[in-house]
Amino acid sequence: MQKQSLRKMARQFCIDTGVWRETLDSFNTAAGTAEYSLDVPAPYVVSTVAQVYVHRVLGIREAGSTLNSSETRYTISQEGKIKFKDAPTSVYAVIPDVVFVPIRNSVTYIDWIITRWGDAIAAGALFDLKSMSGGKMLVPWYDPGGAEKYEAEYLAGVARAKVENIDGRESGNVTIQLLPFV
Repeated sequence: MQKQSLRKMARQFCIDTGVWRETLDSFNTAAGTAEYSLDVPAPYVVSTVAQVYVHRVLGIREAGSTLNSSETRYTISQEGKIKFKDAPTSVYAVIPDVVFVPIRNSVTYIDWIITRWGDAIAAGALFDLKSMSGGKMLVPWYDPGGAEKYEAEYLAGVARAKVENIDGRESGNVTIQLLPFV
């Protein structure tokens, strides 16, 4: 049960934060072809696509354009297939920047996620376990007060991860001591 909660919360952490973001290998489009396969490592799935950069590849390189998923000019399946709304009419270099999550019940996780965010994931697992009531028969580990404490720790870890993910900086505290004016 503990391993299941850890797996569940590691996956949820990746969904909540988007910390596992990678730029995949670029590829060239072919005129008239709308669907392409991305190189998605197993056993992971694409959660969301942060951005897809598309650059025209002809004799003279023109300024590139960035497509956001909000523009709905493409869709991406969890299996890693990108499908453009309109098939390209020329050759373009495509650089996909995607967010991954582990598949459900995955037993393989990226080391740096566990190393960097293990405390937050463990707090989430403890929250998950302590909030299980067991229905009519209470389970011995049911502890709403403890669950609340660990939920706060998990959410604080999620917030720190989002800050790092957005601006690339680690959060921390700074203490400033004023020196006496002489």
